Amino acid sequence: MKGRALLCLTGQTGAGKTTLGREIRRRGLPGFKPAEIAVIDDGVMTAPVFGLINRRVRRPCNGRDDLSPFEPYLREKKLVVYVAIRPEERISRCDVLLRLRCDDKERRERLVSSRENGAVRYEKSLRKTDAVELEADLYFDLRSDSGALWV
Repeated sequence: MKGRALLCLTGQTGAGKTTLGREIRRRGLPGFKPAEIAVIDDGVMTAPVFGLINRRVRRPCNGRDDLSPFEPYLREKKLVVYVAIRPEERISRCDVLLRLRCDDKERRERLVSSRENGAVRYEKSLRKTDAVELEADLYFDLRSDSGALWV
């Protein structure tokens, strides 16, 4: 991703990846204003149209493409946040990999309260690992048992 940083958020279903991605898009990060950040979550990105409205751009993963289908929407962006359970299926490397983790009880409560099929999704996630095989310059594990990622 020439000229921009790639931050990858990963972790099991219900760990808080999407929530953190939304907050980054809404608040920005030190050194990055919200308008300079693109968040691609599970193959979907919100892109401005003529600076007036936003539209959802869907580009499902069809193998490793390093997010190239989104390139036309990323020209003005300095930071791309990619949210995925299995990021290595789509990207070959990132600048920063942040793996989110939380207690299984907390994950189950989050999923059941936020989704109709949350209990089923939680049960399926128990059979999967959150190990990631992706090259990154920086790698962090963030554990949240309190349910609060932002203060």
